[in-house]
Formats: sequence, structure tokens, C-alpha cells
Amino acid sequence: MMHPAHRQEFRQSLIWFAVLLVSLWLLKTLPAPDAARGMAGYLPLHTAMEVVSIGVAAMVFSISWATQRYRPNGRVLVLGLGLLGVAVLDLTHSLSYAGMPDFVTPSDPEKAINFWLAARALAALALLWAALWPHRWNEWLGRRSRYAGLLWVALLVGAVHYVLLGHPQWLPRTFTPEAGLTPFKVRFEYALATAYVLAGVGFLTQLRHAREFGLSHLALASFTMAMSEIFFTLYANVTDVYNVAGHFYKILAYGFLYRGLFVETVQIPYLDLRAAEARQRATLNTLPDLLFEVDRKGAYLAVHANETSKLMTPLPQLLGKTLDEALPPPAAAQCFEALAEAERTGMSRGQRITLPLPLGERHFELSVSRKSAVAGQPDTFLMLSRDITPTVENEERIRSEAGLNAALLDLQQHDIHQPEADLLRRGLAHVQTLTGSALAVLYFVHDDARGTSLAACSHENAPPDMPPWETALRERRAVVTNAPHDAAAGRAPGGATARWACVPVVEGGRPRLLLGVAGKARDYHPRDAQALQTVADASGNTRPSAARRPSSTACRRRWTRAPVRWSSPTSTPASSTSTRPSTKSAATAHKRCWAATRACCSRD
Repeated sequence: MMHPAHRQEFRQSLIWFAVLLVSLWLLKTLPAPDAARGMAGYLPLHTAMEVVSIGVAAMVFSISWATQRYRPNGRVLVLGLGLLGVAVLDLTHSLSYAGMPDFVTPSDPEKAINFWLAARALAALALLWAALWPHRWNEWLGRRSRYAGLLWVALLVGAVHYVLLGHPQWLPRTFTPEAGLTPFKVRFEYALATAYVLAGVGFLTQLRHAREFGLSHLALASFTMAMSEIFFTLYANVTDVYNVAGHFYKILAYGFLYRGLFVETVQIPYLDLRAAEARQRATLNTLPDLLFEVDRKGAYLAVHANETSKLMTPLPQLLGKTLDEALPPPAAAQCFEALAEAERTGMSRGQRITLPLPLGERHFELSVSRKSAVAGQPDTFLMLSRDITPTVENEERIRSEAGLNAALLDLQQHDIHQPEADLLRRGLAHVQTLTGSALAVLYFVHDDARGTSLAACSHENAPPDMPPWETALRERRAVVTNAPHDAAAGRAPGGATARWACVPVVEGGRPRLLLGVAGKARDYHPRDAQALQTVADASGNTRPSAARRPSSTACRRRWTRAPVRWSSPTSTPASSTSTRPSTKSAATAHKRCWAATRACCSRD
């Protein structure tokens, strides 16, 4: 039962076989025209046909030998080595043809026929061996076996030359000028034809497996060689049309043989490579990540990006640039750390970089693998950059909520027994620390809801009023600005860009307090404003007892007369600094800190 993978190739070979078989029948049954009787006597024609067949045989050997290193195949190796010996014997046959100069011994028809039969016998032996080659023997192939086979062929060809050139009398006669072909020569040709047919049948039996391709062409080559031998049993002298037809069929057989080996050793691997590239391309096209190939110096060698909006540099300009040129310094430094780790261990995972892109700040996780190069070439690195912004934002949200819960618990524990000024100091310290801000301030809102008085500040040089805060007071909502407010200074205390976030505390229908933070190294996230507003809304639930509840006038007098200040968050109580600044815990801590602050400052 033939495997479906061979059907198309088998149909093509069957058509060729039918055409050649019909041509054999026609040439054998129809009388040859008189003009064709002397064609084979044209010496250059015979030499040209032999040169073509020798060239094809040499190509068969070269392609089979070169591919063994990458794709070991015993069947291909046997045919290649066999055809190498055949090429040498065919060359000696053409040099021994009648009319050629003497080659060691005088050239004559019988000498040429002897080398012809030796070449055909070696070809039949190689085809039979290849047809019966067990696939499991491929596991034993190696460099030694290849060179051992080459040595065996060289010794065999050398022995044939020794006998045919030095002791031709040891062999039966194959041609006489009086009788032409001898019975031994005819019987030997039929034996060769039988061997070729058996080899062809052997190749056909392999068609039930899909392991190898080109078997139909190898079978066709064997059957064509058998038909060629039939022609060489018919000619009466070495100059008639049957001799020409036999040589022509031999060239066709070599061509089919080369085609079969080319399919198995060259075409199929390239088709497999093309299929693998198509699968890889499809995989990359479905990959949302950015993939780069860089060298040790960080130069981009190849880039694959389905979403070019996530690139810092446009794709056409990226190739040839280095990581230092394409990325901000912090991100480039982290990339080089990942490359150094991959060079030491072969793999690096987990490095994270943050890039300011037009679509917003994005976070990426790097996976770097060292790519081994061919001998003499430096290794390169594959760098996979995965956008993990949703994951980072979720982590930040979780950490923010956890930090805010911790801050609220801390303030709740000190709410009853700690003086209000210390509680204010503690609350502002939490707000400043959890948001990562350089400045935190608390303003008391006047009774007319228009003016403010500084109640507490974390820095000596805090500005008394800010336009964004007027907006929060007027519209009674949280306000965030990430652009420098003071065009002259452009910077808040601590050297950071003047980024501000402010939220009002509304109670009884009017604003009572304003809490603000500023000077964050990164832009304030909308989550910061939401956290501030949530804390402000929740602060109404934190109320002191009536015994220690002062009037609002007394509160304002106290805040106005002696504002609470300190130079840095490090001077806060230990409990307030136990939660380190974190972009993930900022929002939650912000809420709790402001809730406690408002509980202390908005008492009636």
C-alpha cells in the first residue's frame, strides 16, 4: 500500500516510464533509417554523452557526500559512493573507445566494452544495496563509515583497472570484429538488466513509508538503466543507433537518479526549513511581545514588533542603534545587566524596565537568552520584552491598599492618646512616604471657604497657596497636575518637577481642610487622587470623643499660631516610617493617612 505522500511523485515517474518503454519498443521493432546507421560512429557525440553522464554521476556523489554531515542517510551515501566509482569507470570507458588515443593500452571496442560492463555492474550493485538498505542502519553512520566506504570504492575501482588494463585475458571475450557481441556479453547485459529491475522493485516497496522522498525517481532510474542494457544487447557493432539509444537512456537514468537524491537531500530539507520559517513567522505574528536580537555591545541586529507604538524609537531607525541610544539611561542600564547575566548563565529573566511612551508610561519585563553563533562569529542575544503594565498596576494597587490599611491602623492606634499636633505630623508623614512625595502640606480652610491657612507642612519652604488647590477648593474635588506650576522655578523642594495632588475635605456642605502632596519623581497616577478622595470621604467615620473635641475656632487658632513642620520624613515616629514609599501602596496609604489627618483637624 503506497503512502499518500508519494502519490504525486509516483504518477510523474509512471508517465516517464511509460514513455520510455514505448520508445524502447518502437526502436526495437521499427527498422532504423539508413541515415542513422552511422550516427554512433561520430566519436565526439559518444564523448559528449559520456561527459554528460560522468558530470551527473559526479554531482550525485558531491551532493550525497556534502549532506551526510547534516542529514545522515545510508541510502544516499551508498548511491553517492557507487556513482563516484561509476564516474571513474565511465571516464576510462570513454578514453578506451575506438578512435581515441591509447590509454595505457591501445583503444579498441572490446576494451571499451569491458570498462562499460564494469561501470554498469558497480551501478547495479550500488542501486541494489541502496534499495535494500535498512533504515535503522542510519544510526550507525559516522565520519569513519563514510571514509571507509570511500576507501572501499577506491580499492575496487583500482582493482578493476589493474585487471582490465594489465590482464584482460583473464576475462571472457565480449566482442569480436567477425561476430560482434559474444554470448557472454549479451547474457551479462541481461543479468545487469535483471539486477536493475530488482533494484527498482526494491525502491517501490519502500513507498509504503513516508520516511524518505525521491524513491519513485530512484525506481524510475533503475528501470531506465535496465532498458538501457536491453539496447546494448541489440547492436551488431559499436556504431549503430542502438548504441546511441543505450547511451541516451543511461543519461536519462543518471538524471532521474540525481533528481531523486536532490529531492531527499536538498529539496525536502529546504521545504522543511521553509515550513519551519512559516510556523515561526506565524508564531511571532501572534506574539504580543517585542523581540530583539542584540550583540554584546547592545546594538540592535534584528527587531520583531507587532505593536510599534511600544517602541521608544521608530522601527526603521532602530536597527544599528545601541541600547544607550534608544532607551533612557536607567532602562538601558537594566538591559545591560540582563545581557551580562545571560552571558554568564545563558539566560536572564525578571528584569523590569519602565519607558515613557507616547501612549503613557509602560512597564516591560525582560527575558534574555544567549544565542550561540557559528564558529568564528560572536554570540548574540535574543531579548524578549513583554508589556506587563496591567500586572504592575495591579501589583501597585494591591501594595497601595495594603500600605494604606497599615497606615490607617497606625493612626487609629494613636488617635485617642496622642496629641493632635503629633497625630497631624504622623498623618502627613504617612501621606508623604506612601506617595513618594518630596512635600506634604495641610491647609485649614477659612469659614468663608475662600482663604486658607497653613496648618502643617513637611518642609520649611512650603508655598502658602497653589492655583491647583484653589481649583480643588472651588470645585470641591481632587485635582492632580503633573506639569511644572512655577515656570520660573519649575521644581518643588527636593529637586523633583512640581507635580501636585490635592483633595478637599468637605463636611457640613463646606470644605474644611485641604491636603496636598507634591514633588513626586514620577507623575501622579489618577489612583493617587482617587485614594486621597477616598480617605477624605472615609475620615468622617474617625471621630474623637466629646471630651477632647475642640471647637473649630480653637483648632484654627492652634494651626495658625503654631504650624507643625519638620525637615524630612526621617524625623517621624518609627511607626510612621515602617511603611516604605511604594508606587503600589501609595494610593491605599494615602487614603488612610488623610483619613486620620482629617479626623484630627476637622473636629467641631
